[in-house]
Amino acid sequence: MMWVIKRLLARLRLVRASSSASVERNEALIDAALALANDSAEDELEAVMQQVARRAAAITGAAAALALIDGEGQLERFAAEGADRCTWETITSPDLFGPLVARLRVLGRPLGLEDLDDTSARTLAALAPHGLLMVPVGTGVSAVLLLVEPVAEGVLDDDALAAVGMFAMLAATALENVRKFRTLRETCGELRHFAVEVIERRDEQLRHTAQAIHEGIGQRLAAANAQLQALEPLLEGGPDAARERFRDARALVVQVLGELRDLAQALRPSLLEDFGYVPALRWYLRQLGERSGVSLSLEIEGSDIRMPFEIESALFRATEEMLGSLVRWQEAGPLRVRYRRDPETVQVEIAGPSSEPVNLVAVRERLRPFGGAVRVTSAPDAPTVIAVEVPAPIN
Repeated sequence: MMWVIKRLLARLRLVRASSSASVERNEALIDAALALANDSAEDELEAVMQQVARRAAAITGAAAALALIDGEGQLERFAAEGADRCTWETITSPDLFGPLVARLRVLGRPLGLEDLDDTSARTLAALAPHGLLMVPVGTGVSAVLLLVEPVAEGVLDDDALAAVGMFAMLAATALENVRKFRTLRETCGELRHFAVEVIERRDEQLRHTAQAIHEGIGQRLAAANAQLQALEPLLEGGPDAARERFRDARALVVQVLGELRDLAQALRPSLLEDFGYVPALRWYLRQLGERSGVSLSLEIEGSDIRMPFEIESALFRATEEMLGSLVRWQEAGPLRVRYRRDPETVQVEIAGPSSEPVNLVAVRERLRPFGGAVRVTSAPDAPTVIAVEVPAPIN
């Protein structure tokens, strides 16, 4: 886009000594280039099309329209500035517009009435008696810029034709940017949807694994421990070595049972399901501090009224992801966690030395389905703060 603007600036310098109309036309052309360069990537296709039509009308003084063409040469979308609706509908009717597009694709240059067959020329001359110009836009003529001269003032002269030719390049680039941005946006949407599905599947697998540990292995180990406890009196009076081995075996079973319970809690905290986010957060911070040796503090502001479990679960997993990454970081220092609830939102802030080790993309995607947001703030000689926020409906 910028190389076109440079050509426009060179063209404007050449016409400074020309008529004021030429200067105004080229200044309008540069304004159009700057506007399309700045806005086209973020705008919707219809908005960019309307802007192209409006800018073409401003540059030439003619009524203007932009027609997008599909692969078969048929009208796909349309935007107009000036002239009446009947005129544009007649020009873009399939019987008339299809042959015009085919002619444009063959010649690859702007067409006037003199380039058409007699029947088409007569029909269009009745609609645009003072002049009509059709300008191809984009590779393979993916769009057509239509210009209808409103009165017999000759605004569609050679200078206008040159300006419109450059503007057609701008329009083609802007439309291509919109299409690429739309494709990128759709791809990002699909990736986000896939990421949410992966997260949901992972959480479901964790839930099943935790349930299997608790109700399967855990229960069997608990039963084995009970059997061992019942056997202990039978060993009274037996060899000391046998009793010591028995006690060691039972202590090992108790240890494994405790580790399995901790693992099941980590995979699917029953505290989270039974009592909510804040009690689960307290438990997690205590466990994490004991395992890592990192100093962790918690501040609670506002009530801890429960939210819907899906939001509590997403918020807990996001907090777990951030804190787990931070304590594993080699420069991890004391971390301060603050939970704050107001009538509209719940905010969780983690203040520490850096946000560098945290996968903020994963955190954002986990919270996005619930309208959550993540932000990071840092300042010299102050802790880095990672803040997550979610809406806070009452369960």
